[in-house]
Amino acid sequence: MSTAFVTGGSGFVGRSLIPYLIGKGYRVRALARSEAASRTVSRLGAEPVRGDLDAPVGFAPVGFAPVGFEAGLRGCDVIFHAGARVEDRWLEPGIANPSARDVARAG
Repeated sequence: MSTAFVTGGSGFVGRSLIPYLIGKGYRVRALARSEAASRTVSRLGAEPVRGDLDAPVGFAPVGFAPVGFEAGLRGCDVIFHAGARVEDRWLEPGIANPSARDVARAG
């Protein structure tokens, strides 16, 4: 059985992605920033891994990334990066992503 690691598992995309992957036969681990996120991904059938996207990862020196994130990645065959920080300030007029604004205007 292949193992998938999902960031944003408790978010809009992740809540659909986790059941889909499980239905395709994947074992799923999902990054969870909070206890509430852990409960959500667990209810969806994924193994919650406590960690945060804001912490340094990727090409950081070994041992620099959070232990939970490293543990979540260990042994995974595929990673689905569906996580992003969503903040209220992006909803304020005049601060929207320019690309999204241009697409909306073109519609």
